[in-house]
Amino acid sequence: MSELNVVELYKSLHAMAELSRVEFKTTEFLKDHMTRLGYKIGCGFGPNNTGFIAEIEGCEPGPTLLLRADIDALPFTVNGEKVAIHACGHDSHASIVLAAASRLNQSIKRGKLKVLFQPAEETLAGALDVLEKGVTDDCDIGLSLHNRPIQDCADGKMAAAVNFSSCTVLCAEVTGRSCHASRPHLGINCAEMLVAICQNISMLKFDPTKTWSCKVTNITVGTEVYNNVPNNGKAFFDVRAESNPLMAEIIEKVTNVIETTAAMYGGTGKLVYTREVVPAPDYDPELVEEIADYIKEVVGEENYQPVCYGGGEDFFFYKKHKPDMRVAYFGVGAGCAPGLHDQNMKLNPESLQNGVEVVVKFVKNHLG
Repeated sequence: MSELNVVELYKSLHAMAELSRVEFKTTEFLKDHMTRLGYKIGCGFGPNNTGFIAEIEGCEPGPTLLLRADIDALPFTVNGEKVAIHACGHDSHASIVLAAASRLNQSIKRGKLKVLFQPAEETLAGALDVLEKGVTDDCDIGLSLHNRPIQDCADGKMAAAVNFSSCTVLCAEVTGRSCHASRPHLGINCAEMLVAICQNISMLKFDPTKTWSCKVTNITVGTEVYNNVPNNGKAFFDVRAESNPLMAEIIEKVTNVIETTAAMYGGTGKLVYTREVVPAPDYDPELVEEIADYIKEVVGEENYQPVCYGGGEDFFFYKKHKPDMRVAYFGVGAGCAPGLHDQNMKLNPESLQNGVEVVVKFVKNHLG
């Protein structure tokens, strides 16, 4: 099978956008191409076995390299109809990795290449589904990538690292005592308790030289009976931090505020995790430098930037699970506008070839 054209792949995948954990057509499209390229197809992931791992092995000893692309799209309502749209560019990521795989299938001489088409990144559950199958346990090196919005990385430019954040959503769950609103002294008011918790959390202090945020995004309290003092409630906080130690510090202090503020009112409060905390990057400096060299070769020094920034990414669960895995993650500027997660997001598919070239150079250096 000849080398695959990344633009044509992108057009095909863009047209079959599917939501997290139901990427059935996408999986079959990718699996069909990888089979014809001679890769050994492994298991799928999650409740519906979407996505898959594929591998090809050299004849000489060497490292096992994980090359990962996410494949799911985002949900939108357009003209009253619920639809899936590739508004985060996962179709472009899968296209880059598949096109690269078509150039690498005859080039692996050492070690093993594992190509992971991962489902459900948008729910931040896909990597955890993959880890349950143990298919990354033997990986020594991990590489992934993301197209970047024009605000981060202009069309034709590339970044050697994407500084994602650790992120999570925390819930403050409080319990008080209800009573008639005309006799508030008989109750323990959870609405007041949550207001105080939110205010106290907003006054927490952390290292001002580091990037972090912790903001309330939702408060739910009581029932629709408005002449009662509410006896329960919840507040939700979106939390982000540039490093895993800083995230741990934030969570520790938020937990203390919830418990002590609730106790001050005579109630009880506890922190509840709504999902596992997504780790921040922990990049291998040598791999990042290597990626930087390839970017300069592909697009020129004038189109190279050392870093750009992102939100959260479940790729870093693989590093958390296997701390000795060396990882890198680079950004591809393809003119994504007006921005990621916008239903009208468009990109320049011709620029995806830059990502293909960097991936091929990287894999050949380690396994060729």
